Formats: sequence, structure tokens, C-alpha cells
Amino acid sequence: MHVAEYGTGSGCSGGLTSQLVGSDGEVTSFDIEYYPTRWPTSSIHHERGLENIRCHTTDGTEGLRERTP
Repeated sequence: MHVAEYGTGSGCSGGLTSQLVGSDGEVTSFDIEYYPTRWPTSSIHHERGLENIRCHTTDGTEGLRERTP
């Protein structure tokens, strides 16, 4: 399962979603602010060993180049 989260915020909901989708799933989180996309990735998600969540600083309306065919 692949989940898109709009609004990274504190990173808590992304972390929970990451655990729910499991190791075979993936969570892609977007936020328009830089700090929310960096802090959760470097602390909350890393400390919990969550490797299946990626945070991006963007509004998400144009998609992600690395994820488009």
C-alpha cells in the first residue's frame, strides 16, 4: 500500500501511517514548509527505525519527478 500525506506537521501521523502500511508499504509526506519535512525524518522516524516514509518540501500539486513515468 502507498499512502500520500499532505501536511507533514510534527511527523506523528506519518510515523503511525508508516507502521500501519508495514515494511512492504510506503508513505510519501508533503509540506510547504521546510522544517516539518526535515525534523521528523531526521529524528522521529529515524529513532523508530521507520525506513518506508519520505518527506518532501512541496505543495504536492505537481507530483514528484522521481515518482512519475
